[in-house]
Amino acid sequence: MKKKIISLGIVLVSLFMITGSAFASAPSFSIYSTDADGSYADVDEFGWDVVPWIRMYLPEAGWSVTGSFWKTPSETYYFAETSSTEQNRWMSGNDLTDQKGNSVSWTDIQEVGTWNVNATYLNASTGATGPASASFTVTPEPISAILFGLGGLSIAAIRRRKFNSK
Repeated sequence: MKKKIISLGIVLVSLFMITGSAFASAPSFSIYSTDADGSYADVDEFGWDVVPWIRMYLPEAGWSVTGSFWKTPSETYYFAETSSTEQNRWMSGNDLTDQKGNSVSWTDIQEVGTWNVNATYLNASTGATGPASASFTVTPEPISAILFGLGGLSIAAIRRRKFNSK
């Protein structure tokens, strides 16, 4: 009986060690939306005239960022490639390429709505990889929204006058 208990204990300890190493968590890789190269300020909302930046944070040496996918509100994807091992790496909306590999400018692709950015990291010595994500919202300029609203009200008023005069 004593041998069975010892054998069971050895099996349980071995199982715990195997599962513990298999599920050991990788260092925390994070990405944040920010408003400028070198900025540590977290920004979740950008005006129409602001180019968003993403700060990728690697917690320790040996890890590298392999790239990031930027998904627009209309679900178009853009890619930013990097092989940086810097602990903090910044990338802007101007560092992107389209699905054909052509460089794009933020002013050509910006859309109002929520953008999602997904990035991957890699530890070349261990082969470990993992994801991180961030999101931000692009809002129209207040002046543009006001002018758009006034234009809509003007059209509605003209239609109402025409309808009432008949």
